[in-house]
Amino acid sequence: MTRGVGLNFGPGLGTGAGGNAQDMSELEFSNMSSFDMKATSMPPLDRWRLDEVLEPDRHLWGLPEIACVAGVSVDTVRRWHRDTDAPISKPGGRYYSTRRAIKNWLKSS
Repeated sequence: MTRGVGLNFGPGLGTGAGGNAQDMSELEFSNMSSFDMKATSMPPLDRWRLDEVLEPDRHLWGLPEIACVAGVSVDTVRRWHRDTDAPISKPGGRYYSTRRAIKNWLKSS
């Protein structure tokens, strides 16, 4: 039996095949369209991919939260704010950005 994505979020979600690909017979699997095959071979939704899907514009308040999204230290975020054009502001004395702005800035840097 061919194994697919291990997550099943209910009817029509998860694998794209309408159910869990692990429960499919070989005949059902061989009759799938190429679109269904691509959806079945996608990696599982982990914490980071799910956050990106559900909250792309999440507000990030404070250095630790921005640093976590960027994958760097708090000191690095502070330096980015001071020395670069990073999309980090400090309204009211508290560092602020959005998840999408940080990700786009990191891709363009």
